[in-house]
Amino acid sequence: MASLIERIKSIKEKLISKKNEVVQQKKVVYGNHGRLLIPSLKIDVPLYEGAKGTAQRIVDAKRSAAFIRWTNQNVIADHVSEENFCNLPKSVPGNTTAVIEYQNGTRENYFCVRIQTGYIQNENGINRLYDRDGIRVNTQNSGGLTIYTCQGTPKGNRQYVTLTYWRRM
Repeated sequence: MASLIERIKSIKEKLISKKNEVVQQKKVVYGNHGRLLIPSLKIDVPLYEGAKGTAQRIVDAKRSAAFIRWTNQNVIADHVSEENFCNLPKSVPGNTTAVIEYQNGTRENYFCVRIQTGYIQNENGINRLYDRDGIRVNTQNSGGLTIYTCQGTPKGNRQYVTLTYWRRM
């Protein structure tokens, strides 16, 4: 009976040790531009700022989304198969909120104002982002945040995307 009690104590200690390891492994990771949180969509991903030509490498990497500064707005992109970006089409304008959180504890709060389908089109080696009406996204949402993700496989020279537009709270 004593050996059984000792075995149970030993197993319990191992389980507690494993639980502590898991808790330690769940550290919050920040990219060089903080992290994006959209709790209702279960999106929680480090943001890495990408200059022209580097964003695709960031998007392709695991556990990262690209943060890109455009002249009139900021853009975040990731693959639909990564970091729950498959939930992005479930954004509800006026209801879904997002946060960009920085390592120093500051936060930028946003709310979704519009969602639509768009596409990326390669033009002479340059990928350009358009809304469903063929209007370049960089001419819209001035001062806001645009978050997008791909929709399936490319068709011809177009990659269809889900576009979401956000404004600061």
